[in-house]
Formats: sequence, structure tokens, C-alpha cells
Amino acid sequence: MPTARPVMMSGMQWTGALIAGMEGTIKVALMHWWTTQGACATKLREKEETLLRTCVRKWGNLPFHVFDWGYASGPWLQLLQALRVKFVIH
Repeated sequence: MPTARPVMMSGMQWTGALIAGMEGTIKVALMHWWTTQGACATKLREKEETLLRTCVRKWGNLPFHVFDWGYASGPWLQLLQALRVKFVIH
């Protein structure tokens, strides 16, 4: 049974990738938990790159990646080109 209040984990963040097709329901394809604190500290962009590389390893050039404006930076565009993925920035 769901709790009355949302579950909070102080200092923990998550990022993930959704997979959708022309039919069917959207599903969570990958998800990583990470933190900016303590000995296990990491950066969001590092986790995003890890997720993208995992997607490329799993599905190759099959999926069409859709990103929002937050990904319209030189380093991210260079990574997308280096991995030779099909993408659009919306």
C-alpha cells in the first residue's frame, strides 16, 4: 500500500532514461541513483553520460534519442556525435 507522504532520501538524486514507441506504454529503461555528497560524490553530467553509453551498448543505433534544451551544450553535442547516435533536442 502506498505511503501517505512521498519517500525522501536526503542527498540522493536519480536520473533515468525512458523508452517509448509508437504503441504501448512508456517504460523506465535505465535508472541510476547518485549523490553530490561524501565519498561517493559524482556529477549529474557524468551519470547522464554513463546512461547514454549504456543505451548505446544495449541498443546500438536503433533508438532515436530525444533531449530537452538543457542538453544543447558543446560538450554534450560532441559526445552525441562521437557515439554516432540519432538524436533531436527539443
